[in-house]
Amino acid sequence: MGKITTGIIITATLAVICDGYLGRHPEVFVKVAAPFLSEQTLARYKLDQHEQDFYDILTRYMPEIEYSLPKNPRALEVGCGIHPVGRPLDIYFGLSRNGGEYVGTDIEFIDETETDMIETVRKSYGFNGASYKVMDGRELSDHFLDEFDIVAVRNPEVKALEDVWTEIYGEIKDVLKDKGILINTAYKDEKEKMTAILENAGYQIIVNEKNPFARKPMSRDRYVLIAITSH
Repeated sequence: MGKITTGIIITATLAVICDGYLGRHPEVFVKVAAPFLSEQTLARYKLDQHEQDFYDILTRYMPEIEYSLPKNPRALEVGCGIHPVGRPLDIYFGLSRNGGEYVGTDIEFIDETETDMIETVRKSYGFNGASYKVMDGRELSDHFLDEFDIVAVRNPEVKALEDVWTEIYGEIKDVLKDKGILINTAYKDEKEKMTAILENAGYQIIVNEKNPFARKPMSRDRYVLIAITSH
């Protein structure tokens, strides 16, 4: 058997395994598959600390929910900033492997020095099926409607901007499909306010607890709130 044929078989085998156990453990996948895969493919699985923290949340809570992934899954992140979670969502839910899509949005892709950050984010966190858009979360339904299976919102400042986020969560409900999943994380002192906003908006909260993976003394991702929608 030639070297090329052997290489193809090994790569194909790794791809199948990746969709299973190693697909759920990217740090292991990187060590095992690195010699056989392209840098572009490997980059999807090299998560930075921000991404790994969110990935840990997915692996902890999603199996409990027993979420049934639809065909061609679509995920939206609202307020993704310069540390989006598209790659963790892609790896866990298999977005690009299943013909799906990730859309990261933020109103503040232009920073104080008028530097265009969106290109930096695209280069650093882009992957097949990913797109990043400058967009006000209060106008989501002007662009999408009942289009997403999963929406992620990480550490929104709901206490300081209660009216704004109340409106945004109403918009998110409009762009999520029926029985769609909303995955939120909250700062330590934001949990109660976020809970009230979600309940008032008509979400069914199915997870609302302290994140066991939160990095002390930081309050980022201190609480996890996962909800589903019904239309």
